[in-house]
Parts: sequence; C-alpha cells; structure tokens
Amino acid sequence: MDEISEDLNHAYNDQLLIDVFPKNQSIVYTGRVLALDYTGVVLRTYDDYGLTDGAVYLSLDVIDWIDFDSDDLDRMNFRIRVAKSDLVEPVQIEIPFDSMSGLMTQITSWSMANQQVIMLMQNDDPAYYEGIVTDVMLDEAILQTVNKFDFLNQPSLVIPFDSISVIEFSGKELTMESTANDTIAKKDHVDKLVFESRSGIADSLADHVDSEQLLMITPQQHTDMSYVGTVAALNQEAVLLKLVDMVGQFGGYVLIARRNIASVTTASDYLTSMQVYVMINEVLGTASQPVLNDERLFDSTDDLFLELISQAVHFNRLVRIRMHDGQNELIYPLSLQNDQLDYAVVDGSEILSMRNKPVSIREIDELAFDYLDVYLVTKENQSNGL
Repeated sequence: MDEISEDLNHAYNDQLLIDVFPKNQSIVYTGRVLALDYTGVVLRTYDDYGLTDGAVYLSLDVIDWIDFDSDDLDRMNFRIRVAKSDLVEPVQIEIPFDSMSGLMTQITSWSMANQQVIMLMQNDDPAYYEGIVTDVMLDEAILQTVNKFDFLNQPSLVIPFDSISVIEFSGKELTMESTANDTIAKKDHVDKLVFESRSGIADSLADHVDSEQLLMITPQQHTDMSYVGTVAALNQEAVLLKLVDMVGQFGGYVLIARRNIASVTTASDYLTSMQVYVMINEVLGTASQPVLNDERLFDSTDDLFLELISQAVHFNRLVRIRMHDGQNELIYPLSLQNDQLDYAVVDGSEILSMRNKPVSIREIDELAFDYLDVYLVTKENQSNGL
C-alpha cells in the first residue's frame, strides 16, 4: 500500500478532517473519508463556510498530497462548529456505498436513478462537465450535459471510467441544478444583452430600480469576475446591489462606484438560471442564512459610501474594500474624518496591520458587507479576543 492509500485509510478509520490536494489543480478538497476502493476515494466535503457540501470522488492517481494538520484545518474545524450552531445545513441526498461494486459505478448509477446532476473532470483535461448520467455500462457512462451558461451547448458525452479523475456530487450547487433542471429545460435560449456605454449602463441600472429582476455587473478593475443581484439603491455616484450567490441565496451587499462599471448584463441564459434558483429558494424558505439580514433598506439620496462606512465605524463592522488602484482588503474601519478613513487590515482571524496613512473614501471603488464570510471572520475574531 502506497503512502496516499495509507493516509486515506488512516483518515477513514479515525474519521479525521483532512485537506486533499489534487495534482495540477488550484482547488483543495476539505472533508472526511466516506468510502474507499482500489481506484479512488470519496470525501464528504465542506465548503468555505463550514457547511456540508456533498461529496467528491477522487482517483488515487490524481491526489498529490494530503494534509492532516494545518492552520487551514483548525480554521475549518471552527467554522464547522459555528455552521452547526448558527447556520442552516443544506438538504443533500446520501449514497449508501457498498463494497460490492466500484465507487464510480455507484455514483454514476445514482445520478441516473435519481436524475441528479454531477460534475466530472477527466485526466489531462482542464475542462469540467456537469450533467445527468443517462446510461451506465461496464467501463463507461453516458452524460447528458447541463449548461446553465448556454442552453444551446448541452451535448451528450461518452465518458470512459478510466478517464475520470474527479466527480463532484450531491453538493449545494449541483443539488440546486438538479432541482431546477426540469424548469430550466422549458426556458428558451436568450442572447446576451450587455451594455458597455455610459448611457447604456445608466439606463439599464435605472430600469432595474425597484425590480426583482436580476442583472450582472462587471467591474473595470477585475473583468474576470462579475456580481449578480438586484438593485437596492442607485444614485449618480454608485449602485448598491443585493447579491445572490451561486445557488440563488442571499450573498450580501456590494456598493460599486459607477465609474468602476465596465458593463451591465440584463439578459443571458445564466441570469435565467439564477432567476429560477432564486424562485426555488423563496418557495423552500431558504433564501438566506438566518444570521444574515437580507431585508435592509437603503436611501438612494444618501452619500452611500459615506453613510455605509460611517455605520461600519460606529458598529465596528468588518467590510471589504477595493480601492481605485485595485488594492483589495478586508478591514475594520476605525475612524472617518473629512472623508479620510483609518482602518485595520484583517487576514483570516488576524489583524495584520493598522493603516498608517488615512485614505480618502473617494478612492474606494467597491464596498462589500453583510455577507457570510464576514460573519464567520467576525466570529473567529471574537473567539480570539479581537
């Protein structure tokens, strides 16, 4: 038995929380070993918030190394405890694994029998594929792909078992995709409607005030990511979004300076999918975690940056800021005088430094607050006496 297999058996026997690092990937899987066979391992995984998030099958060949003891695992253990006491755990379907057949066969058969979306990756292929298995054979499976970004690009694929390196299943996002699949399948493809001109951006934002219709904002500073949500407040200087996360739940608020908006998207297949997710959460009563306030009201006539930062100073609230020069920091605002902000920089549960020179709040392009990670970091800081 090689070192990887020995470590996994040790983690399984003692039900230890571990970090598993796949080769040539930036992702790390945190969880406990649920099942093992001669080709791979299944971990019951946790997300960044300490919530259970389904499971993952990893081929033994793809595992680079395993960590049993680290600051990250200590932090995750803390977050798991907080999640159990303060948060609502998602409902997930369990697979009763047995030793009579291979793990890959059991997972793909479960997807087919229960019409559940899985995500898989293949050896030496950076792409990932989401879909529902429609047939399982001795050494391969047929995957009917599901593509929430492009309804016209959903081919059926033949997946040889010996090509599979990773299968994620039963997690929050995949479970939501499974629940929404029949509804989304009835939706028509829509061409993306993207506004990039100043006038187009202004008109599209104004059209979404007092609307439950989702839109997507892509900032100038980091065009590789976007925010999805509804407009909670709008004035000449900034727009405040009430965000939704990848499963259509409340994801906090972000205030964006209008000068920092590269584009606004008001129609796309992805926005159609997210709108369905939001509707499902509303029906199920899972629109927000109970520790978050998704019903705050804001006054568009206020100087929103000044007002919200002043509140953060007064109530000692953790917020994230992104400066006009691209600097992105999690901070405790300490004082605000004549638009000049003093703050302490936070990394994880540690205060790294105090800002020696105040910065003008007019240099801030984004202010994010009241999201789940901020709640958890605040809990960590409180537990450390900060």
